Amino acid sequence: MKRVLTGIVGLALVIVVLDFVAGPFFAFSTRHWPPERHGARMIGVIEAVMKRIDPATGVMHVASGVLGLDTLRIVIGPNTTVTVGDKLGGLPDLQRAYFVRVT
Repeated sequence: MKRVLTGIVGLALVIVVLDFVAGPFFAFSTRHWPPERHGARMIGVIEAVMKRIDPATGVMHVASGVLGLDTLRIVIGPNTTVTVGDKLGGLPDLQRAYFVRVT
């Protein structure tokens, strides 16, 4: 029993270390690219699984951190685009657990 528990803990530790070192490879990990200047605009990108949305305030919460256990709050402005798969999504159309790309 002790060997099984040690193996499970060891595997979990390896997964967490790989997530930090190799970058996110889990479905619930957030991928982001720092903002870059494109003409007069600064554009950044975040890809993550959506946890919840408040269309009235324009605030989206996405999974963040190791295994998506933390939450990142994103305020959706008038120039922000939200993409689900290959389609642009409006805030009322979005649902929990959608993988979104916010630019």
